[in-house]
Amino acid sequence: MTGGQQGLYLLPRVFVNEGDFILTEELSYAGMLDTVSDFGGRSIAVRTDPDGINLNALEHAFQAFPHVRYLYLVPNFNNPTGVTMPLEKRKAVYDLACRYDKLIVEDDPYGYLRYAGEDVPTIKSLDKENRVIYLGTFSKTVAAGLRVGFMLAPTPIFERAAANKASIDSNTPMLNQMICYHCLTDYNFDENIRRIIQIDGNKWRKTKESLLRHVPENWRISNAEGGLFYFIYMPEGLDESEVFHALLENRVGLVPSSAFSPDPRHPFGGFRLCFTPMTEEQIEEGAKRFGEVAAKFNEKLMK
Repeated sequence: MTGGQQGLYLLPRVFVNEGDFILTEELSYAGMLDTVSDFGGRSIAVRTDPDGINLNALEHAFQAFPHVRYLYLVPNFNNPTGVTMPLEKRKAVYDLACRYDKLIVEDDPYGYLRYAGEDVPTIKSLDKENRVIYLGTFSKTVAAGLRVGFMLAPTPIFERAAANKASIDSNTPMLNQMICYHCLTDYNFDENIRRIIQIDGNKWRKTKESLLRHVPENWRISNAEGGLFYFIYMPEGLDESEVFHALLENRVGLVPSSAFSPDPRHPFGGFRLCFTPMTEEQIEEGAKRFGEVAAKFNEKLMK
């Protein structure tokens, strides 16, 4: 099966017809949004709380869009916000999906990469009605370039997805799959995870420390306990595009929230930052430059 979050690219091909609706959070994985759109579907943004999708808004969306194909979520270290959905909310989301007879696509590419806090059971582990499609990957734990992952799904869905994948790319190269197989069977996979967590965990801590040191307090930093990303929310009253270009001029590369929104009128303003490719020195310098830009825009707010 294809790896990374590309496993979900098969789902629109299997499920989505022209005009179909997919539910997701207000800020969601850009690749999923683009793929649903390419197949003629429409992603509907559901209001989101600091700990994940809002339950009342989700139920309202199920009622307002009765022909929704599925609900797409990244409950662990969400892309782009880095937030993890707590267990009680996962249970409630699953209960709503059962009540309204909907599928859930649980995309979990970052679940192994926890640097703080306790692991939270997957929604799939709660699944008694076989309505959760779970996507995993080795792209974050073995090698990104291999693009090898897996899908747990009801047999009819899995068979349709596998058949469609074969028509797209004649399947993931056998060599890539064998490399993953030997990493799992001939090496200590758990030790490799611990090594990744140590390396990336240091960068995660450095990022939070640097942001708190340099970024004004009214620019809120998301609560990310793992994964690859932090998200910085702008204070109200600023133009995201203007701030984005000012950051680029100061040689800070981030992704604006508009790239992750199903709704072009989305109320958010902010930026996703990925800390894993950087050295700790680059993280410190990037946070300092971000803080310089943020301080200048704070001055505009005061006028």
